[in-house]
Amino acid sequence: MENWNGTSGFAQYSNFQVANEDLNYKILVNGFSGNVSYDAMDNDNGYFFSTYDRDNDADLAESCAETRHSGWWHKKCTRANLNGKYQFGWGKEERNILGALS
Repeated sequence: MENWNGTSGFAQYSNFQVANEDLNYKILVNGFSGNVSYDAMDNDNGYFFSTYDRDNDADLAESCAETRHSGWWHKKCTRANLNGKYQFGWGKEERNILGALS
């Protein structure tokens, strides 16, 4: 990953599982290591995959897949969004879509 100022880093997980369609592709991810400053996937762990036509996120006010321009395991809405539009901030928090890098 690379953030806006050119700092690069990586995240690695010892366990990364995605369930089948019947379980809405629920993600289970843990065992974080790497040189980024926090685990951006922790926020989405245990959530279902959402798309513009299948709103499975926990945000009742909006469809995170629509506002974040991506299919992803959105909670309310997301810290990591590797499928999303490359942009900085959405007015809620000024954070790079790739997460905070050390």
